[in-house]
Amino acid sequence: MTESQKDSSASDKYKDFSLVSGGLLYDLMAKIRGNDTKKYGQWRRAIFFALLTWLPLLILALIDGTMIGDKTDINFWEDITIHIRFLFVVPFLILVEKTIDESFVDFFKTTERIISRDNQKIFDRLVGTIDRMSNSYIPEIIILVSIYLIIILRWNDLPIFNSSREFLAQPNVNKLSPAGWYYFFVSFPFYLLMVFRWIWRWMIWFYSLVRISRLRFKIEALHADKMGGLGYLNLVPLAFTFLFLAPSAGLAASFGMEILYDGKSLNQYYIEILMYGLAVPIILYSPLLFFAPMMKKAMSRSIHQFGDLLTRHNNDYYEKWITGPPPKGDQLLGSVDNSSLSDINGSYGPVQGTKLVPLNYKMIFTSIILILLPFIPLIFTSFSGNEVLIKLIETLFGS
Repeated sequence: MTESQKDSSASDKYKDFSLVSGGLLYDLMAKIRGNDTKKYGQWRRAIFFALLTWLPLLILALIDGTMIGDKTDINFWEDITIHIRFLFVVPFLILVEKTIDESFVDFFKTTERIISRDNQKIFDRLVGTIDRMSNSYIPEIIILVSIYLIIILRWNDLPIFNSSREFLAQPNVNKLSPAGWYYFFVSFPFYLLMVFRWIWRWMIWFYSLVRISRLRFKIEALHADKMGGLGYLNLVPLAFTFLFLAPSAGLAASFGMEILYDGKSLNQYYIEILMYGLAVPIILYSPLLFFAPMMKKAMSRSIHQFGDLLTRHNNDYYEKWITGPPPKGDQLLGSVDNSSLSDINGSYGPVQGTKLVPLNYKMIFTSIILILLPFIPLIFTSFSGNEVLIKLIETLFGS
């Protein structure tokens, strides 16, 4: 089979393979796309479900007289969490699908090219299993039923009854407003289902990594990434990082509400924000640890093989130019042997520098920065724009 035929066969195999195209919620959202193109269909779904979860709350709060004014402690317009969840998180979780899906599919395509041929059938079965898992309705049905059961069984203990959001509920009688009924039985379950859908997708990727880490790979010790060619594994966690911009924004909005309306300060959240910013990348990149045994074995084998080659080469050079008689008709100055000595010794550097775990620390740092971005606006709850600018100048120039 020629290389072009192999590429064509691989393309056919992954034509309908996807991490996101499947499941109860996706099939429901796909109906909104209609006959439109995939690009505009995705935007249409994002806008439609953002409005489906947020606009009725606005209308019901307006009818109930709790949209603005002094009637409530926190009126509809003041509830930052509501707006962030339904006007940013919900559409963002839809729009990010393509970015993560492309990284996931490319991950499988690249893996197929570097696994041993005798593991091909195992890998093909895994692709089929992953496809069935991503298309299954069962996980989303279970979580949806669980959400409604928790709401019903824990009705009197719902946090909303002890909050200041009277546009959703009356605190003393545990009675929901019309907006509250829509929030708890439409908007909030849909939001939680969107979040769980991505948690389930991450679990699928985690499962695929565990299975793939048990296969045999054709690892190249001289690969420039110093990970034996496994550096591409970091691209999927990096793609999932963009997904976490959504919960980061939701968490930042929650902190902002407590700072603005509950008398708390940003100083009380520094540790939580820092721990969150570090914990998420650890969760995203830790599955790559499963490849440590493979990397250790490859590194050990490469050190022995290249070390032996290096020893034989250098012994020959030593015997020819140092201990042996001078070669007749061959001058040391300008000899290709010197270049060979330099090249082969230089080739041992990447072998010795091979990482035991295929982690790209630049990508991990990028993930930390991205995850913390939504918390930056919280700075302005404690400092004005001028104060932030002055402190930044003082930090940069030491004045």
